[in-house]
This record gives sequence, structure tokens and C-alpha cells, in this order.
Amino acid sequence: MTEFKIGDKVRNTSRRLGLTGVITYGPLAGSLPGRVVVRDEAGVERIWFTSEMEKLPRFSRGDKVTNSNGSVLYTVESGPYPDANGGDGFYILRFLNGYVTSSERVMKLFAA
Repeated sequence: MTEFKIGDKVRNTSRRLGLTGVITYGPLAGSLPGRVVVRDEAGVERIWFTSEMEKLPRFSRGDKVTNSNGSVLYTVESGPYPDANGGDGFYILRFLNGYVTSSERVMKLFAA
């Protein structure tokens, strides 16, 4: 079973096929196990079953990202690709006139 955490981008695979959002709270406890709160594209928070969700890549092609200390700006070209050692996925990033690879764990979405 996939583990979900706050901040994950997800897609609902139930009747609302294609609806996507970001997990903002959860997992819920008590009478609502197996559920999380997701903010959808319209900004509405809803409760989703984790059994009806799939995790989406953290970054998309064209996203502007920075390295872990925020000193360099890159553009995501492709990814994520699986790490051969079982670690975080990695992306190919465009930087000036060339390309670099970066592990997902040291990338942050650039907020202009």
C-alpha cells in the first residue's frame, strides 16, 4: 500500500476520475481511518479515501525549482526517474546552457 503524507500531489481514481489535489491533513483517525484531506484544483478541501488515490510526481515539466539552499534556479525538463539504489527519484533539470540531474529530496518548488 502506498504511504501518503502532507504535501503529496495525488489523483482520485474513483468516480471523479482525473480530479487532482494536494494532501493538506491526515491521515484521519477515529471513525475516518484510511482517509486524508485534499485541497483540489479549485481550492476546495475534501476528504478522500487513500484506497482511491494514486501519488503523482512532485514536480512537473516546466516547473521552476531551486536547490536545497535556494541559490540556483533550474527548470524541470523530465522525470522523475527511479533511483537504481532504491532512493528518491531524480529529475533532469535545465540550467543555463546545459543539463544536470538532481535528487527529488534536495529540490524545492520556486515561489516567485
